[in-house]
Amino acid sequence: MKRLCPHLPLPSYRYIPGQGPKDEHRDDIPRVKVEDLPPERWTQNEAYLYGMDLYHHEFFYEAHEVWEESWHKVGHKTIQGWFLKALIQLAALRLKLLLKQPRPAERLRASAQKGLNQVLESGQCDGNGLFMGVPIPKVLKEMESGNIVLELEIPA
Repeated sequence: MKRLCPHLPLPSYRYIPGQGPKDEHRDDIPRVKVEDLPPERWTQNEAYLYGMDLYHHEFFYEAHEVWEESWHKVGHKTIQGWFLKALIQLAALRLKLLLKQPRPAERLRASAQKGLNQVLESGQCDGNGLFMGVPIPKVLKEMESGNIVLELEIPA
């Protein structure tokens, strides 16, 4: 997949909880500007896009960390907050699948599905179910297989 923030380097290693190396004092993850941008300006949201780069290159823990900062910034009870929380849960879900932890993975799957359905039902998606470039109906279908791609549909 094409990088969304090619000017920001990917980390030198993937942190996997319990398998090390420790995640303390990582200086190989660039600090990105976390802004409270409205969802329709998602193509200008560096933290969101860098989180997608991390996710697509299987840096799930790191994507979770980047998105979590944005989630706190936009507010937990906003539609954008629900969406970011679901992305955080999807990254954690992918980690749990990698670690072969099916019970926590299933809980995360259910929670992420609930959040994505909330966003879908909010009326804030376009006619195809797109929110911040993510085709939510497609992601919900992918979640059944465990292969959650999160492919963005970038406007021309």
